[in-house]
Amino acid sequence: MLTDFTLWHLACYVESRTPGVPGIATKIVRPEHRASLTKQHKFWDHVLVHLPPEDMHCIYTGLPLQPRQYDLDHFMPWSFVAHDQLWNLLPADPSINSSKGDRLPPLDRYLPRMAHLQGRALAVALQTGYAQKDLQDYLVL
Repeated sequence: MLTDFTLWHLACYVESRTPGVPGIATKIVRPEHRASLTKQHKFWDHVLVHLPPEDMHCIYTGLPLQPRQYDLDHFMPWSFVAHDQLWNLLPADPSINSSKGDRLPPLDRYLPRMAHLQGRALAVALQTGYAQKDLQDYLVL
């Protein structure tokens, strides 16, 4: 038990000193239960209500997105980043989320789309007075 305690705190220490390598501790010891994405769904529902129609589509399928009618997709797979921060979550057509699995999408095609949608979402959130404390996930960028 002492060894596990020491390794866990060492992993947490290393993670706090290397922000470019997320989730070191949770990669070593996976949590038994993943956290709810309620806060992230609330953010994207808010954004989708305020986005102009040309920006309200799935980056993978191009299909239109509606509040509460999408899945949240980890652009970089959860198995790699081991977190649910907003900058890595996108609303996606439900059919794509399960088929994408734990693979990184082709970056040359999807990274610009992801960056555009995230940029628009953050701008909308700031312009509409979304609680800045709920936008803390973007500070790591």
